[in-house]
Amino acid sequence: MEETQFVCYNCAEVFDKKYSTKEHIPARNLSDVLSSEYKKNRITVLCCEDCNKSYSSLDEEFRNWIGTMNNNDEFSEISGKTVKSIHRKDKALNRVSFLPNGLIGVKFKKKDIENYHIKNFKGLFYHEYNLPIKNSNYTFLVNFEDGVQQNRQLFIDYLNLFKWKKSGHDDVFQYSIQPFNIQVFNENIKKTDNIPLDDLLNEENSDMFVAIMRYNKQHGVLVIAQRK
Repeated sequence: MEETQFVCYNCAEVFDKKYSTKEHIPARNLSDVLSSEYKKNRITVLCCEDCNKSYSSLDEEFRNWIGTMNNNDEFSEISGKTVKSIHRKDKALNRVSFLPNGLIGVKFKKKDIENYHIKNFKGLFYHEYNLPIKNSNYTFLVNFEDGVQQNRQLFIDYLNLFKWKKSGHDDVFQYSIQPFNIQVFNENIKKTDNIPLDDLLNEENSDMFVAIMRYNKQHGVLVIAQRK
């Protein structure tokens, strides 16, 4: 018998199935302008209409952020979309600056970029464990590549013990997400066979989950979910 209800990956509320939408992780605008090979087997999760709509502007903002730092010819169309998007918005005039070296700078809000990563973390969690991770139960920390925070390298080394996965194409989005288990880390950190560990189960006593996400070969980020 077909289920008539679903749980939204983001807000964790229960809705009638007729109000469900599919959210791509990451958003389609990172690959829709690319050739068909980049669009196969993209991860989608069930989402309510309100959450889906609320993230549309954030999706565009992150695409623009990635587009401004792009230096790969294969993603040049994304940069073109970025330029059009920034020029289209009146508010963009207040965040565009002309730099001494002749380049143009664009300001982005750090919080917007962090929220985009958290959204994708929650989508991957739903995809991997078939249940949402609730804001009321966890605190999220976003740690940028150039950030300096305690234990950052430990988490990266830990996640590299496991197999990397993808959504769509390796060049567009790669990730590794696991419950954090210090015993597993200590037992395997010195292994030399390069054989990835099997994914860990989401156990009831898992107080922390960690993930690395890589976007369009331009940006990588570490996200940590800590139980409150």
